[in-house]
Amino acid sequence: MNDCSGFISTQNRRIAQCDNMEHVTPLTERIGGTSLVYSVSVDGKQLFMKQLRPEYNRELVYRSMFMKEYELGCRIDNKHIIKYQTIDENANGLYLLAEYVKGCNIEEKITQEPEFFRNPRNTQKLLAEILDGLRALHQAGVVHLDLKPENVMLSQVNNEVKIIDLGFAFESSYFNTAGATQKFAAPEAQRGEIDEIDARSDLYSAGKIMEYICSKCNVSLNKNTQRVVDKCLQEDKSKRYACADDAIVDLRKNDKRRYRILAGGLLLVLLFLVVFTVRVLNGTHWFKDFKAQVAWSLKQTDRDVEFTHVYYKILSSEKQTCQVVGGSMHPNPMIVDRVTIGNSEYSVSAIKDSAFWNATHITSVYIPNGIESIGIHAFRNCDRLSDIDLPPSLKRLGQGAFYRCLGLVSCQLSPSLTAIPAECFALDINIREVNIPDEVKVLGFDCFSGCESLKSITLPQGLEVIERGVFYNCYALEEISIPASVRDIGEYTFFHCRNLKHVYMHSTIPPTVSRIFADNHKDLTIHVPESSVEAYRSAQHWREMNIMGINGEPLVFH
Repeated sequence: MNDCSGFISTQNRRIAQCDNMEHVTPLTERIGGTSLVYSVSVDGKQLFMKQLRPEYNRELVYRSMFMKEYELGCRIDNKHIIKYQTIDENANGLYLLAEYVKGCNIEEKITQEPEFFRNPRNTQKLLAEILDGLRALHQAGVVHLDLKPENVMLSQVNNEVKIIDLGFAFESSYFNTAGATQKFAAPEAQRGEIDEIDARSDLYSAGKIMEYICSKCNVSLNKNTQRVVDKCLQEDKSKRYACADDAIVDLRKNDKRRYRILAGGLLLVLLFLVVFTVRVLNGTHWFKDFKAQVAWSLKQTDRDVEFTHVYYKILSSEKQTCQVVGGSMHPNPMIVDRVTIGNSEYSVSAIKDSAFWNATHITSVYIPNGIESIGIHAFRNCDRLSDIDLPPSLKRLGQGAFYRCLGLVSCQLSPSLTAIPAECFALDINIREVNIPDEVKVLGFDCFSGCESLKSITLPQGLEVIERGVFYNCYALEEISIPASVRDIGEYTFFHCRNLKHVYMHSTIPPTVSRIFADNHKDLTIHVPESSVEAYRSAQHWREMNIMGINGEPLVFH
């Protein structure tokens, strides 16, 4: 096994040769239908090797599936998913190297140690770790499709789950049901309904594995675990969990009985602390963020209809309006302006709070005219979203609506907006240019904070308030023009704008400010109306700056 002569190019990336394989040992108990598997040593490290059988190596479809397995596997970084190392080709055909798991699969564990599964804590831990692995797969836009006892390894040391064999895994652009194990496959996969396959199909297989363990080992799950399994096994996929996160939340829900023995006095103290903490934190940035996360964890199961990969729920039966509450794992969801729910047609008027929070698979989304509001954190952490056009009908954006959309380069704002809310575009590190609509009166706190690439921003003439930290850490910003209508600029607004050199203040009356500049103020020139130079010179906080008349010479104060 020393001939590693060929190379495979994967996404224009050349994979290094492996010419130092030693101790090549066939794993006869794990021989697959189209592949042979081995234990090998590379540089003293034991690895798992999977080699495409010679008779399949000449077939393009099997070569493509083999390379696809590697490509999909490389996306995942989770301790419950086997880690892929490299792919190459030798005289015997394509092979890949992956992490070697010392232990056995679930099928082997049932034969060797059935008593392991009779401990309710072990079965609950097993299901939790399978779900955690599936969560990582699904967040990367991958569905396993062949989840079965043979493809779930348990480590020798602590019985930690490792999901293996992504040979039949797929993404939205690639699908093949041939060879998937029917016994553990979801009903829609068994029927070959390509369009119906999604993350919920894997959740069905996870439930089927637990059902199989109970049958083979003659064990019963605890009530909470059984409830989760039953929901995973629903024939109608709409009745299953929408995602692995929801199943994990449910699995942990009622496993806290040992805490119910707390003394009455301790409970009163705890109650007092909770009330006190809520009163202190309520309205703060952190607490609002926490409440939004809770809302997101519950949203996926609360919908009335799914259409074009988007979930909708009735907002008002009287007005016949509905709102977007989430979506499937499709990278390009398309929101429509009207949907049919039951026997009635509803207009789509809003996108709910947290609707697409953490939807890292989304690269673009179509928002039609007719949408009037986008809720709090609606697209938070959609880090592959590259651009967005907000329709003219949009009147309201929620706090943090596009927070930390790392891939966002441009955003066409609606002319109907009257405010840019707090944190709306914060940490959008690749956005370069923004034109604020004419009707906007307020820039909420931190709304462009951390936009490191923002170089150009146009503020409307009617703008009145710039709240705290709006341009904090906007490193690329070199100059900005503040309209005369601005009466208040919050603290930290231009902190760490290290390349900011010119600020044009058009107000004849110095706006109220407090600590709006920091490390950059020594290299900064404030340009003000000629008639207002003395007013700025004497105004608190402005007097420390280098003041220059807009058409005149700089004034130096001692």
